[in-house]
Amino acid sequence: MEGAGGIFWIIVIALFGGLLIRNFMRGQHTADENQFSQAGVSVLFADGKVVIKNKEFDVNKIQSIRTEKVTFKNRTRSVCYIDIDDFDKPLHKVEFAYANQASEFSNRLALAIKKAGGPALS
Repeated sequence: MEGAGGIFWIIVIALFGGLLIRNFMRGQHTADENQFSQAGVSVLFADGKVVIKNKEFDVNKIQSIRTEKVTFKNRTRSVCYIDIDDFDKPLHKVEFAYANQASEFSNRLALAIKKAGGPALS
């Protein structure tokens, strides 16, 4: 029975470590002359496309980007909302573990959309 308890704790620690790594990586971005990518959102400059969770949109369909801080159990997180001219899913939510990450992400995303030929968003 001791072996099963040890395996349980190994699984719990591995899951917790995976969540920590995932939350840290959402704050990391990559950008080069061809694209911008962060938190599951990519902007393809030459194609003029935004890819959100494997769904592709024209950059001109992006209507607005807004951020919000959310406090839950004494912990402040941040959320970025991307409004898109799309009947299937007009609002996309990107969550971050830390309070300032959504704001930094939204600034980068607005710049990338503009670079891809889309509207100037603030």
